Amino acid sequence: MITDAGTGLERGVKLANETRSGLDKGQEEVVARPIAMGLDVFHTQHELQRVLHHTWRQAERCLEAAAKADAKVAQTKQRRYDARGVARQAWGAWRTAERLFDEAVQAEAALQQVEAALAWLRPQGELNDRQWAQAQLHDATQRLAGPEWGKARRLLHDRRTLNPLDWMHEQLAQAVPEPLLREAVTRLWYLRDAMAHTYDQPRARLAQVAMLAQVVCQRLSPQWQQAYKQVEKMLGGAVRASSAVECVNT
Repeated sequence: MITDAGTGLERGVKLANETRSGLDKGQEEVVARPIAMGLDVFHTQHELQRVLHHTWRQAERCLEAAAKADAKVAQTKQRRYDARGVARQAWGAWRTAERLFDEAVQAEAALQQVEAALAWLRPQGELNDRQWAQAQLHDATQRLAGPEWGKARRLLHDRRTLNPLDWMHEQLAQAVPEPLLREAVTRLWYLRDAMAHTYDQPRARLAQVAMLAQVVCQRLSPQWQQAYKQVEKMLGGAVRASSAVECVNT
């Protein structure tokens, strides 16, 4: 089950599992698998973007204030008054503006790293996994140190956030048991998907790499096309649960 971090939904999953467990105790049939819960990245990224926009607005306001302070210094000098006091104020305003601007730039870079960590595939086309994603999230959250990032950090450090990655690997392993073949057809799917969104020379270069990747798949297994269709069905049809719900609500 994919949900946000709401306590009501978490309680509902817990009650459902307790009900299942109670029913199974009086039966000799196969025990039902407990409902697993994963956090939807839609709400996590929404919170990250909310704080980032606030950070940029702060930086922009401080830049405007620093520019006004510079204008005040120039005006004071033009009137032949002592400008040392207003110059110190302008210097302090610029220091604050530069600090906030640097923080906003660092935060935006961290959010890009978070987005890559939560995706199905890594930037180079390899399957993402919990170990790599956790390392990326740890590095990114080190740069989101202020109290305003507290909720986002809690969501990113919640183990349930990466549960969908574990489920993806479980389902792909069932669909394509051979690890090398699974990796190869996934790489081929990534290249073909990237080709659909590029044009001209970049598309031509991707087509050459995709051809080589297809040769690798053919050499690994005569039934590589069947494995490819399984991967294409799973990765190509994956959607964000909450994004779909928000579309229906809208």
